[in-house]
Amino acid sequence: MSSAVQCLNPAIILPEISPNTPLEGWPTSPKNLYTFDSSKSSWLPRTPATHDPIYPAPIVSFAVVTWNVDFMAAYEKSRLKSALDLLQTLIPPLSVPCIILIQEMHENCFSMLLAHSWVREWYDVTDVSSHSWENLMFGYGTITLVPRVWAGNVASVFRTKFRGSKMGREALFVDLVVPTVARATNLTDPPGGKQGTQSEVPKVIRIANVHLESLRGPSDAARIRQLASVAAFLSAPKVHAGLVGGDMNPIAPSDINLPARLGLRDAWIECHSPPANANGEERKEKKAVQDDGFISKGGEEDDDPTEHTWGYQPTNLFPPRRMDKILLVGGLKAEDIERVGVGVKVVPEKGEYEEEGEEEEEAEDTERSPVWVSDHYGLLARFRVQPT
Repeated sequence: MSSAVQCLNPAIILPEISPNTPLEGWPTSPKNLYTFDSSKSSWLPRTPATHDPIYPAPIVSFAVVTWNVDFMAAYEKSRLKSALDLLQTLIPPLSVPCIILIQEMHENCFSMLLAHSWVREWYDVTDVSSHSWENLMFGYGTITLVPRVWAGNVASVFRTKFRGSKMGREALFVDLVVPTVARATNLTDPPGGKQGTQSEVPKVIRIANVHLESLRGPSDAARIRQLASVAAFLSAPKVHAGLVGGDMNPIAPSDINLPARLGLRDAWIECHSPPANANGEERKEKKAVQDDGFISKGGEEDDDPTEHTWGYQPTNLFPPRRMDKILLVGGLKAEDIERVGVGVKVVPEKGEYEEEGEEEEEAEDTERSPVWVSDHYGLLARFRVQPT
């Protein structure tokens, strides 16, 4: 039988440091994971003092959702609720645990998210207020929803603040311990048991949630440093597999094939391109740049409209592109990936409509205009854990 996990382990696996490892940030003190206690009707930190040890569950396959939910547009609560309602219909049929990575969550949305019945029943969360974000002045940040079935697998939660970010960007990491069975063979110093017995040798799967620097100019170099830092943490010693999802903002020529140059595989390319191009090195290198500096034609970022995750809700002056990605390294295999939230709109709830200062021509029965759930589409992908 595997050892029980005493909730969060403060020991964080760090990457190896070398002159070629441009770490943008260093882990802050370990963060909490919060779980909803129905007896107290409250979200509480999952600690040894409040919860009994839980045995880690096997993880063979799992799903990931990443979604930038747009903090700038109005009606952020109604829009996020609609996004969660949609995921509530998409995730259960998968029959595998699904971790949810959210970017650009408005600080006003915590009350709505934490009151959502589906979230309360099925998920633990990395944050219950914006106070755990490393950058409080921007009013938005990242949050990860961890399947409660993984409560015994979560070894650590931590953030790395991207040094020099002008937009308060950071990476949010969750480490999962996955028990695997190994057979001891050394009689004199058996690793966990006598010869011929089976013992648990845990693997670590590290999942990161990021929103890389936006816009052009100095942000171009910042994105390279930021993703390089994340790649170093995902490839750290003792990490069996790493995955990062989020808004990568690949808008400059320097962003083309950046994941492959950093040793990361692109789940979309693995699932939708010939195997020879799985790492992206040979994938349409030609590019052209508009007067505004954005990639306009060619290049792996904007060739196929069916790949785009931004630029249609609504349309704007900048070209649509595949802003959002799920990247991986190590012992994970991408099985499928699709876009979610395409064309989805929501009618703002009346209370929030009035909070935004909208004047209704009629009284309570006035029809309110639907709005896009987000300017980004989300991604939903499935992965299988591979042996060492």
